[in-house]
Amino acid sequence: MSDTPGYVYGLPIGLGVPTLLLILYCVISSLVARAKRNKWRDIARKKIQERNRIITDEKLPESGLSPKMKEEVLNNDVTTLRKLLDEGKVTSKQILLAYYERARTIGVQYEWITETNFAEALQKAEECDKLAKDTSIPKGPLFGIPISIKDFFDQASFDSTFGLASRCFNPAKEDSLPVRILKESGAIPFVRSNVPQAAYHIESNNFVFGDSKNPYDKTRTTGGSSGGEAGLVSARCSPIGLGTDTVGSLRMPPLWCGVVGFKATPGRISLKGHAILHELLVGQKNIMGSVGGITKSVNDANLLMKTIITGRQRELGAFSGDPTVVNTEWKEEESYAKGRKFRVGYVKSFNIFQASDTCVRAVEESVQALKKRGHEL
Repeated sequence: MSDTPGYVYGLPIGLGVPTLLLILYCVISSLVARAKRNKWRDIARKKIQERNRIITDEKLPESGLSPKMKEEVLNNDVTTLRKLLDEGKVTSKQILLAYYERARTIGVQYEWITETNFAEALQKAEECDKLAKDTSIPKGPLFGIPISIKDFFDQASFDSTFGLASRCFNPAKEDSLPVRILKESGAIPFVRSNVPQAAYHIESNNFVFGDSKNPYDKTRTTGGSSGGEAGLVSARCSPIGLGTDTVGSLRMPPLWCGVVGFKATPGRISLKGHAILHELLVGQKNIMGSVGGITKSVNDANLLMKTIITGRQRELGAFSGDPTVVNTEWKEEESYAKGRKFRVGYVKSFNIFQASDTCVRAVEESVQALKKRGHEL
């Protein structure tokens, strides 16, 4: 307490009680906010340390692939890999090892992966290799193929973080429906990919797993929100990826990373088991989210859709399946549309959000290219 007249506990009496209370509130609020930041920072650091420890402790077996065959596995699309598998030139285990070796190094360096699933994936790959020659067992289009999964999809024993420390160390109890169907068909989830914090952003950066960098230039972004997936597929760290799209998440990242993105029409693939940020968002129908893939080729996009868009989504029933999805299976003969002419609508810009001149030019060039192919624009 100061002996100077006009001061109480070192503060001027003239400030008044309300002002003193406001100052006290601000000080306490600042201390509480700092404590929360430190708490989330510690959780994020712990999450990264756990992922890195798992990777460091892993001992990868020898793949047995020659350098030439390894390059063939990494450079080709899944359509070709399936042929190599059917011909017995490679095994599922070898494909997994070739891609995971890159995913756990380059994928970490460029901040594309959130978690790894190598131990389980290796076991599944070995099981697929044992079943490969058994013609009595039906095999899906992605049978024996490793696949990366976007962080937004629930996957048993793994977090769906949305890039938020508050969602770390809270693993899902069961797989989302798309992941379950992929597993049933023989596809092998082996890594999970990075996303923007809280989902809706054109860059895949967050407080926990960092900022997904473009494989062609580390100073640029992969895009979002399926940015981790686009980076993995583009840099040969994953042969194919499962993603989502609401306002461009399966379109911008593939475009910026030089791969193929396909957004299925909302309702074609179930969102059951897709993580949500808040229960208030459940049932939101204004802007529908959609499931799709990021691939090396159009053929691979077709394979992924063939695998998921089946009657299996409804056959699993109301509890395990999703009776709300469109009751029409994937029509492969229509997916390539050979010889068909389409009527296509396009937009170059919006008054409330003006597109850059380069984007407008890109749309105009695409319009002219489609017109030359006989389509109506």
